[in-house]
Amino acid sequence: MDLGLRNRVALGAASGHGLGKAVAFGLGRERAKLALCARNPAALQTAAEVRPRRLSMRRRWRNGGAGGG
Repeated sequence: MDLGLRNRVALGAASGHGLGKAVAFGLGRERAKLALCARNPAALQTAAEVRPRRLSMRRRWRNGGAGGG
C-alpha cells in the first residue's frame, strides 16, 4: 500500500515495543523518515536491531532521559 509518506518525517512515540513499534515499522515500510522514542533506551535499541531487513535505518542515539528531580 502506498500512503504517500515517502521522505516525509514521522515521530514514532513509544516505539520500543508493542503497538508503537508496529506503527513505527509500518511507517518505515512506507519509507517515511522516522524519529523513534521510548522511555527505555534498551527496548528502543532492541527494536532497531530486530527491525525488518528491508527497512534501512541510520541510527543516531541520544539519551535525553527525563529525570525526576
